[in-house]
Amino acid sequence: MNNNMAMFRDSFWGLNGFEELRKYIKQGNEFCKEVSTLMLERSELEMHYGKVLNKLAGKLSKSATNCIGTLASAWSAVAVEMQEEAELHKNLGQMLSEEVYKPLKVLAENQHKARKPVESMVNKALQSLTDRRSEEQKAKKLAFSSAKEREKLSEQLAQARAGKGKSTEKDISKPDKTKKLQKRVNTSDELLRKTDRDYHNVAIKAEGSREDWETAVYKASIQMQMLEETRINEMHKQLQKIYSCIAPLAPRQVQSCERLNEAVICVDLNADLRTIVDQKGTGPNQPNQHLLECYAEDFANSMDVERRRDLLQSYMLYLTQSIEVEEKGREGVEKLMDVYRNKPGFADQETQDDTQHRLVHLNSMLSFLRGSQYKISCALAHLNGKPKPDHQYSQYIEKTRDKQGLSQSILKLPISLLWQTFPNDDYRGAADGGQPDPQYDARTQSVVSGISVWSADDDEFETYEGDDAAFKPPEYNSIQNSPEGRCEAIYEYTAGQQDELTIKPGDVINVYQKQQDDWWQGELNGKVGLFPATYVQMIPS
Repeated sequence: MNNNMAMFRDSFWGLNGFEELRKYIKQGNEFCKEVSTLMLERSELEMHYGKVLNKLAGKLSKSATNCIGTLASAWSAVAVEMQEEAELHKNLGQMLSEEVYKPLKVLAENQHKARKPVESMVNKALQSLTDRRSEEQKAKKLAFSSAKEREKLSEQLAQARAGKGKSTEKDISKPDKTKKLQKRVNTSDELLRKTDRDYHNVAIKAEGSREDWETAVYKASIQMQMLEETRINEMHKQLQKIYSCIAPLAPRQVQSCERLNEAVICVDLNADLRTIVDQKGTGPNQPNQHLLECYAEDFANSMDVERRRDLLQSYMLYLTQSIEVEEKGREGVEKLMDVYRNKPGFADQETQDDTQHRLVHLNSMLSFLRGSQYKISCALAHLNGKPKPDHQYSQYIEKTRDKQGLSQSILKLPISLLWQTFPNDDYRGAADGGQPDPQYDARTQSVVSGISVWSADDDEFETYEGDDAAFKPPEYNSIQNSPEGRCEAIYEYTAGQQDELTIKPGDVINVYQKQQDDWWQGELNGKVGLFPATYVQMIPS
């Protein structure tokens, strides 16, 4: 496969991404069917024209034989030319029918059959994800409701013990009332623990369904691209056949043939795929991970301080345990990947691909758990009157509230922080020196291994600093150096990526690094990022 070829698997994401791709592939299939029908009509028209023209040529020849002289000979020559042209059109009609119409018809039918199971696979995965999200929302609502009810009972119990509640002579004694309230509190505690566990489990299942849906879209996009490549290649071949059929026609058709030849020569598979991606693509994959929410984490919810701290620490414990399980799983998969790289013949390509996808899913789950863990640690830091801990995920977490007023945090990590890089489709052996293929799969780009971890036993939840440099783009490592100079923006540019700067005419930017691809690194209003060098001019020092 061409290394520069546009990839559907990297360009049709989001809930409507695959639907857009499906519509386009279906449109291409309908186009193939329509072309085959038109070629059949053209074939029938050519054969009918040849038949009629041959009949006219016979009449002209018969009429010319009744005359003598050079004039009659000239018309006889015209009749011969008409017969030859009729034969050409007859042959053209037969060739269009056998070599163009029938292959296109078979291609359209086969692609229609091949497309259905692919679409069914994605639809099934999407339905599963939708169902899981619905279950997650119900479990979340129940967990929050249980937590709220628990706090309400705690307040009633505290008031009863302090003697603040209303009482009459008919009321039961204070000890009995307190005892019953305590019993209700204990029951509420049991219910709260159960609902929290249920929500935790359902949320993890929902994340798993999201990853399954991603895998289905990823595989389906590859299969759809294969279908599209086949369609483009086959229809290109039919264009070439049409050209070879029309080229022998009379000189008056040469100009038309040359135009057709120009069109045939201009067919470019890569250009077609790139056009599809540019005009129909919905962009690269940007996972939206719905992080775990804790009732105690939202300080808008009234809650006893110690109860809030205990609940937050319990969530931290849940998350820490889940992270440990996922990390062990990732270690096992990484070891298996090492075996595949060191022993290329150990497993077939499909097994290697499945293992690689599993590693991507584990990294994605770890980012989900660690993002949730970081969020809880921030709440604990706020509760303890301490500043938020630093973390590379902080800028990628968006907090909102749903229609019911419940808090919702979404982690939108860039691909560079989510997926680990592995060699592309081939694991090469001794034929090229045992080195891995230098091509990289864009779907499994750069995951980071040194993520900060918090301990649930420490109220401060200090971060364990891993290899922080691994989380930063290489060009940012020298940002502590003095700027190389300053420049002034002369055109407006809106950032298209999170590591870019938005600049407006007149902005003065400190330049830290000039890269060879005409993208410079600089600082504007305290933010560091990349900007196009062609949009600015240097300010003389």
